[in-house]
Amino acid sequence: MAPCTSSTDRVQMALEALRDHYDEHFDRGWLAMTIDDLPVDSSLVRRIREVLSLTVRYEEDLPEVRYGVEQLRTLLTELRRHLAPVLRDRLGVSGFAGTSGRGRDTTSRVQRQLLCLAFPHNLSRLEELTDRLDAEAVVAEAAQHGGNDRVLCAGADTDR
Repeated sequence: MAPCTSSTDRVQMALEALRDHYDEHFDRGWLAMTIDDLPVDSSLVRRIREVLSLTVRYEEDLPEVRYGVEQLRTLLTELRRHLAPVLRDRLGVSGFAGTSGRGRDTTSRVQRQLLCLAFPHNLSRLEELTDRLDAEAVVAEAAQHGGNDRVLCAGADTDR
C-alpha cells in the first residue's frame, strides 16, 4: 500500500516528476536554439522553469502551479505544431538536410537521429506528466475549498 499523503504533497510529487522529465529531455541547449527560430514567446521557457522550481507546501502555491500547467500546455502545442514536423530537418538528419559540416561527425549524427526518434515519446510523456500535475492541483484545490486537507492514498479509509 502506498503511503498516505496530503493533497499538496501529491502536487509536489507530481511537480517533481514533471521537473525531472523536463530537465532531462527539454531543458537542453539544442531545444533552446531550435525554439529561438519558432513563433514561440521567448519568455515561455523562463516562466516554465520558474514554475517547475516551485516547492508546493501550501494551498496558496496552487494558482502558480495551475499557471505553470497552462504554460506547459502552450509549449506542448507549439512544439507539436511547429517543431515536431520539421525536427529531422532542423537537426540535419533528414534526407533533405544535405551535407553540411554537421553531417561529417558520425557520432553526433547518430545522437541527433536518436533524439528525433525519442522526441515524440518524450513529448507525450511531458503531456502525461502535465495532465497528472493538473489533476493533482485540482484535487488539492477542491480539498482547500472543502475546508480540509483530506488524506489521499490508495486503499485508505478516509471516513474514519
